[in-house]
Amino acid sequence: MDAINQLLAHTFEEAIYHSDGYGHLQVQSTAQCDVNCAPADLLAQIEQAAQWPTFILAMKAQPDSWLLALSNHVPLDKHYSTHVLVELLRAIKTRDAHIALIQETPRWNWSSPQSPLLIDTVLKMLQVLIDDLTLAQFDTPQSCDISREIELAMFSDIVTRLVTIKHVNSKASVVN
Repeated sequence: MDAINQLLAHTFEEAIYHSDGYGHLQVQSTAQCDVNCAPADLLAQIEQAAQWPTFILAMKAQPDSWLLALSNHVPLDKHYSTHVLVELLRAIKTRDAHIALIQETPRWNWSSPQSPLLIDTVLKMLQVLIDDLTLAQFDTPQSCDISREIELAMFSDIVTRLVTIKHVNSKASVVN
């Protein structure tokens, strides 16, 4: 089986917690994986085989939980990492999953020549989340005002950080 199909078939480890009846918490792992099928290794194989378009198309059919789990295994030090993470962000379907992944964007490796375009893509996604939040304030009770304000502050902080990264990178590229 090739790296794409192995990765698409990969079941990410989940911990199941249960009590042993004596006040202790037992942890059971659901992972059943060969040593050779670590997600980061499979991503490296996809990179070596230049199979990103095929993988990106195929991963869009995966559920959000799988896409989020994969995002935790993308090695941030590789030149392809940010592109893959942005594609994961594009493939995600639910608002909660978007928020979970978009919170991590300031930590991503934004040093590639394509970074300004990728940052613009993420900023557009953030703007959609902000717009949805603004529209929702008219449709929900006042009890949601605090959570709305918290989300808005978080989104604004992420926007500021990404714009700063983009600005710093553009200055660095002019110097070089």
